[in-house]
Amino acid sequence: MSRAWAVEFAEHGIRVNCIMPGPTHSRLDAQLTPGMKDMIEQSMLTGRFGEPLEIGALCVFMASAEGAHLNGVVMPHDGGFLCVH
Repeated sequence: MSRAWAVEFAEHGIRVNCIMPGPTHSRLDAQLTPGMKDMIEQSMLTGRFGEPLEIGALCVFMASAEGAHLNGVVMPHDGGFLCVH
């Protein structure tokens, strides 16, 4: 959908990108057992959950002048999970 919308709206100067977050700290962490947390952390190359601030920083980058050439991108923010799975 991101790619289709990027094509559709490009003529209007609108860029469409998508952030695909992986395990990220939130209030939902309280529902995970220590064993589940460990299993999730071990499934990522970084060995840790992401932080909401990191996703916010990616949003800012993608919306900034430095990210102006990105269009139709699906950006994983998953600590390397997709690299190994």
